[in-house]
Amino acid sequence: MRDEFLSEEDLDLRNLSWEELLAWWNEWLRAAQATNEADQHLYSHGVFQVEPQARARIGDRASTIDSLSVHERLSSPLERIRLVQGDLTLQDVDAIVNAANESLRGGGGVDGAIHRAAGPELLEECERLHPGGCPTGQVRLTGGHRLKARAVIHAVGPRYRDGRHGEAERLASCYREAIELAAREGLRTLAFPAISCGAYGYPREEAAEVALAAIAAALARHPELDEVRVVLRERELLLVFERALERLASDPDARR
Repeated sequence: MRDEFLSEEDLDLRNLSWEELLAWWNEWLRAAQATNEADQHLYSHGVFQVEPQARARIGDRASTIDSLSVHERLSSPLERIRLVQGDLTLQDVDAIVNAANESLRGGGGVDGAIHRAAGPELLEECERLHPGGCPTGQVRLTGGHRLKARAVIHAVGPRYRDGRHGEAERLASCYREAIELAAREGLRTLAFPAISCGAYGYPREEAAEVALAAIAAALARHPELDEVRVVLRERELLLVFERALERLASDPDARR
């Protein structure tokens, strides 16, 4: 194993393809399952050292992170993911993620529900701050207005065609970029919907695997985030995500 395994350079996940992201997660999970080896070969005294750039970003929390054992840090990403059946608009978190369209002008499904709950001020802010909308696979930030969440991160998921037109990469990018943005803005708790699983037609099993792998990888890079929820209205969709999370924990290459 390499000493720089979890360095900032290694963890620049934003430029990875979906296949590279899965390969990175495989390597990371093997390290997590071999804690003793990691203790002996990766880190002095069995303790993670916080990279200088990360230390500057998280400030006073660096000393707490320095004190965590290898096992605690390696196991933490999956432990910080929660699957919840409920209403995304009612989540008491720092930010919720909106499954938006490219116009950022509201729509149906989750998008419409968030705009209704947040009030007309949300649309006004979208028009003022982001008049050009948002490309697929990217994210934009607004306030939460009448929501419990103080911020909304608008993520534009891909429309599913046949799985051979970059859908997985752009879907993973939505989750990854939302977590990156939350970390930059000091948002420590985040709630996602199942992006692209509604009118955009992404197959649920595939979407769940892409989503959870991207979330876990991004959380590994950002220990300052306390929790990421995936909030699902339907029991059936919750079960899909639960099965995907179990597969990811035991075998990240498992596909259906």
